[in-house]
Amino acid sequence: MKKTVKNIRTAGIAVLLLAGLTAVSCSHETIFYQINQETELEEAVITGTVNSVVELNGKLYACDGNIYSKDKNALRGWSKISKPAGRIEILAADESYLYALDKRNDILYCNGTDGWTQVTTGLSITTIFSDGAGAAYLQSSDGKFYTLNGNGTPAETSDITSPFMVTAKGKTYSANGNTVTTDGEAAVDAGSEIRSITYSAATDCLYVGTKAGVKRITFADDRTMNKADDTLPGSNRSATIKSYEALAVFATTQEIAGEKKESLYVGTIAPYSYNAAVGGLWGYYETRGNWNCE
Repeated sequence: MKKTVKNIRTAGIAVLLLAGLTAVSCSHETIFYQINQETELEEAVITGTVNSVVELNGKLYACDGNIYSKDKNALRGWSKISKPAGRIEILAADESYLYALDKRNDILYCNGTDGWTQVTTGLSITTIFSDGAGAAYLQSSDGKFYTLNGNGTPAETSDITSPFMVTAKGKTYSANGNTVTTDGEAAVDAGSEIRSITYSAATDCLYVGTKAGVKRITFADDRTMNKADDTLPGSNRSATIKSYEALAVFATTQEIAGEKKESLYVGTIAPYSYNAAVGGLWGYYETRGNWNCE
């Protein structure tokens, strides 16, 4: 009798475990069924964790350990390019140089006319970043900020307060925690911890990447920031980038047949997901009207 009861209990536990696994599997199948029902996904070129997308001389650059590039006016078209040694996790760009950070080994590289060369900084580097207006910066582990200058020694600056910042139309918008601020204006709450920020000249707004997805901040007539909202372009936004953590967000303007069109890129990561289709880099093109894998 005891043996029978034990067998029944064992069988019951097995059924519950099977049901749980089935539910998880079905949940993931449902996610990708919804995506594919609305958009036929392209084969992704960039599949790893993307922390930054930058622009230099009409080209876009992204990294996921490797470095990829494409013409900013092209729809997709990414290709892997040469990179310095190590795993490149973060990029930055100013008017003349592309910078790459091997964060694990604390080594900064610069790509100029002589190819990739190591930049001697004498600093422990936390991150590098661009302001979207032709300048690039370094943040050291002690919280100080430095302006990058090609292969030259970075110069300390007191003008920067956050690595999540962008300059547009003479104003600098900086993000700390959940909020975006600029001189003389009240902070705007993005609703979740901010991971990245960009300005879209095509639509005159800010896009903010957060732990809970991408938010949009528009401007009032007096150029003060309006409340952050969830209004994003792309007919299939709710089936693709959803509210996944947005590690990188970057907006630029494409010139197509003489017309200026918006394109927007988001590097996402979905906690607890084992399927690469919910991570990597996503792209929205105004000419296409939807989001797809990059």
